Amino acid sequence: MEPNQQIYFHRATKYFCFISISFLFFLGGCLNVDQGHVAKGSIESIELSKGWEYQWGDSPWDSEGRPVWSLGQGDDTQWKRLKSFPSQPPDRDGAVNLWLRIRLPDIDIDSPVIVTKNIILCADVYLNDRKVYNFGTINKAGNCRYSGLKWHAIAIDQDFKNKTLYFRFASDFYYIGLNKRVFLKSYSSFIDDIMRNEIDAFVIGFLFLFVGIFFIYVYLRQIASTAFLYFSFTLFCLFIYVLYYTHLKNFYIDYPYAWSILWACSIYFLPCSLLGAYLHIFGPGRRSIIKWLFRVHLVYAAVFCVFISIEIGFYLLSKQVDLLFIHMYLRFILLI
Repeated sequence: MEPNQQIYFHRATKYFCFISISFLFFLGGCLNVDQGHVAKGSIESIELSKGWEYQWGDSPWDSEGRPVWSLGQGDDTQWKRLKSFPSQPPDRDGAVNLWLRIRLPDIDIDSPVIVTKNIILCADVYLNDRKVYNFGTINKAGNCRYSGLKWHAIAIDQDFKNKTLYFRFASDFYYIGLNKRVFLKSYSSFIDDIMRNEIDAFVIGFLFLFVGIFFIYVYLRQIASTAFLYFSFTLFCLFIYVLYYTHLKNFYIDYPYAWSILWACSIYFLPCSLLGAYLHIFGPGRRSIIKWLFRVHLVYAAVFCVFISIEIGFYLLSKQVDLLFIHMYLRFILLI
């Protein structure tokens, strides 16, 4: 190939990749990654939206280490009806513990599960006096540490009818409890809804991954310029971002804290990779503004890596630290 032809080929390839990335962005934006309509179309599910009661604080414990409130003991008048659900109960006054309860309906469902999303931050779940689920670790003092966000499918007894479901929450975050709808459904219905509503996001996510790997291959073979390297990083960030909002990933890698870290990294490094690709295709722009934006985002991402390493270190040492939340706030401010 002649030198001039090579120049035109590389330039055309860059523009093609840029258009492809834009198309994939558009395709990813068409996905409903929130997937809040889990029960839509299901004939084996019921939404638990009425009858919720709450109580601030933590339950005392009996001699066998069981929370007294889950035994139906204590002052029943302290339970207050939650007027709207999902919502945070009023009059928190700095409390870090919250209990919710609801009496389950008198219906027949095979292999019943309680399905919800985003337990904030940690929770123990009881069916009457039996603990059936926990997310994160809450100590006897009522404290916990951040454990990530995920879908939850809580298996309960087949004879659940007219029993009381209790949630014991712990959070020093601005929100505590459940901020998404709660459903009682069969496990088969849950799997069917997940597959029907999330398979498109799952496929698109892996399309991002495979195209990103192809761009890495093209770059390493020295067929294309450095722009391909930035394109591949962009696609890897999109792969993590899209998969983070699906439940399917938890069937294979059920580590919500690790997914939260990867999701935060994808948000931090996505502007860097996009600006880097734009810089290598179109140049630094008027007064080198693209170059300066690229450097600012790159420095901020590097600082984030240092702080997130400290965050992970504290997590492994079972210490609570909120550097991830702090820097996510700063990140959103910078983007605005």
